Amino acid sequence: MAKLAVAALVAFGLVGCAAVSPRTEHEIVAHYESPPDQFNAIAPCDNQRFVPKTGICRGTQWGMPTSILSGDWVGHTEYEMGWLTLPSGVTWASVLETFTGTVKPCGTGTMMYRQIGSADAKGNLAFEWEIIPELGTGELTGVTGRGTLRGVSRDDMSSAGEFRGRLRCGGAK
Repeated sequence: MAKLAVAALVAFGLVGCAAVSPRTEHEIVAHYESPPDQFNAIAPCDNQRFVPKTGICRGTQWGMPTSILSGDWVGHTEYEMGWLTLPSGVTWASVLETFTGTVKPCGTGTMMYRQIGSADAKGNLAFEWEIIPELGTGELTGVTGRGTLRGVSRDDMSSAGEFRGRLRCGGAK
């Protein structure tokens, strides 16, 4: 009977550890809702006109107040990006974003990820993201992963969409 109890505890322990093992990959889906962004546009454009008639518009942009996430990521983000827009209305951007909250099943803390992607002239967003594992804190220390962001930028410069991807917990939990 004692051997059975020990075997059960060992098996339970192994199963329990597997749920948050850094080697286990987890699929994630998280919805985001972002209020209107702040901008700093450079000539020939300005903060009222982001599409040039000729040449390239460029600038920086940041989320303030923060975006709210729900689903497999529950919390908020802060981000900054650099962008350029062509006369066609297509915008290319590079983003650094910090998430603060809980990532199911890894735990709670902060993690930073980089994104690169574009928005078409109608505001449809298509980005790829990758976590920077060295910049996590708390139970999100060492989390790795990558995926896509699809969404829409609205006329008032707010946006909404969905993160999808795969990640591995960092083992801090």
